[in-house]
Amino acid sequence: GTVTNMVKCLKEMSTGTPSRSVLTTLGEEGALYCQLSEDNTLLIVSVPAAPATPVIRSVSGAGDSFLGGFLSSLCQGRSVPDALKTGTVCAFWSLESFKTISSKVSRQNEIVKTVKRIQVN
Repeated sequence: GTVTNMVKCLKEMSTGTPSRSVLTTLGEEGALYCQLSEDNTLLIVSVPAAPATPVIRSVSGAGDSFLGGFLSSLCQGRSVPDALKTGTVCAFWSLESFKTISSKVSRQNEIVKTVKRIQVN
């Protein structure tokens, strides 16, 4: 499955780095993050898609919005699970918008409220 392939990919990545990470989006199933530390400790975090079905207006920009939300959250010191949830919310809003990036992503309080409703697996 997806996790098995990601772990295989992590193990094949060059060694000698403090950690190796793989991130993938799973469409309507959310996102998955795997990290293998130098001591071979494996961290796997999955989050479901945003807690509603979007009215899809355009798929353009959804992946970029996901990655932007994810990286922005990490840069702000948030945890990987919270960053994944933020990414899924940003992607969800992008799908609902005719624009590639929804104007909602600049509303921090709205992101925080929506992220709190998503459960981490």
